[in-house]
Amino acid sequence: MKKLFIILLIVIATVLVVGTVYLFPRSPYWPQERIVIALPFSQDQPPKSIIPMGETVDHPNAPLGHPGIDFQWDYPAAVLASADGTVETIKSTKDDNGITNWAVEVRNGKYKLSYVELESYEQSLKKGAKVKTGDKIGIAYKPFPDKEHRNLHWELGYSFAIGEPLCPLTYFNSESKKRIEDLWNRLGPAYRDYKAFPDLCSGGFKNRDQ
Repeated sequence: MKKLFIILLIVIATVLVVGTVYLFPRSPYWPQERIVIALPFSQDQPPKSIIPMGETVDHPNAPLGHPGIDFQWDYPAAVLASADGTVETIKSTKDDNGITNWAVEVRNGKYKLSYVELESYEQSLKKGAKVKTGDKIGIAYKPFPDKEHRNLHWELGYSFAIGEPLCPLTYFNSESKKRIEDLWNRLGPAYRDYKAFPDLCSGGFKNRDQ
């Protein structure tokens, strides 16, 4: 009986240790320095249009509106890693046209970056693979077979649980912050719902960076 009790204690202690190691780095209260990120595309491949966070025209059922930023091109732009991290998931879905697109999630401590709507991803990427800022993640997705229109849905959030993402503006390094501000100043007014959503992080995502 005493031996069984000791074994039970060892099992409980093991579960507690493993659970602590697994869950704590995913908590927003874990003492990790604030992540610094870059834009998910190179300087020589700027998008032709941007759909901001928080818009509710195309995303009327999302709790806070569009839960990320969409970058769009008219050519197969390369999607780059915004920060160092470890590949956590690679998933595929099919759109209404039966076209497969991919989503890659990369974890950096308590943060995660999601690269969604990829036409393809780098075959070197596997669950557990390490990536560095600027590494190629994949190619932006082509949703319309008869149009050369490409889209990337991109999010920054916490990795500890499912939840609404963060407004990334205060997380960008200085170069990327200037680039995204310049891009939005130039492209934002052309966005069809700019009057309703004038900020890159609009609606429920305005100033939501914690």
